[in-house]
Amino acid sequence: CYTFRKFTLFETIDQVAGIGVKHIEAYPGQAIGGGVEGKTHFSMPASSREAILAKLRAAGVELVAYGVVNCGSTAEWRQLFEFAEAMGIETITSEPTPEQLPALDQRCEEFQISLAIHNHAEPSRYWDPTTVLEACEGRSLRVGACVDNGHWVRSGLDPVAGLRTLEGRVLGVHLK
Repeated sequence: CYTFRKFTLFETIDQVAGIGVKHIEAYPGQAIGGGVEGKTHFSMPASSREAILAKLRAAGVELVAYGVVNCGSTAEWRQLFEFAEAMGIETITSEPTPEQLPALDQRCEEFQISLAIHNHAEPSRYWDPTTVLEACEGRSLRVGACVDNGHWVRSGLDPVAGLRTLEGRVLGVHLK
C-alpha cells in the first residue's frame, strides 16, 4: 500500500483490485477513507478494522502483511500480534531490536504469524542481508526477511546476491 500512499486505503484497495492484485501489505499511518475516520494503526478501533475487512472482502483482496512497524513495549508487541490475528495478517514487517527477537520468535509461534525483518538503507541496523540472516539464526522459520531491493541498491548492494544470502528466509518483498 505504501506505493499508493497518496491515496486512502479504500482507494488503494480499489486500485489494486482493478489491476488484479489479490494480496497487499498495509502500513501504519495511511488514511482509511470510505467514510471511516482515522489512519491505519494496530491500535485502531474495532469498528475501523471491521470496515477495512468488509472493504477487502468486497474487493476480493487479502491483507496478508502489515508494516514496517516497530513497538517499544511487550504490551505493544502483543497488541500488534492480536491486531494481525484479528485482521488475518500472515506476516508483520518490522525492524526489531536484537533484544526483542527472542520474545518475538515466541509471539510468532504463539500466534502462528511470521515476522519479516525489513532492510532500510545503510546505516540502518539491517541494511546488510548478512545482518538479517544472523538475526534469524537459531529462530523458527517464522522469523525471516522482508527484502527491499531498492534499499539494497541505495546501499551499494547487489539484490540478487542479497536474495541468495537470505535463501530460505525470505517472507516478503518490497520491489522498487
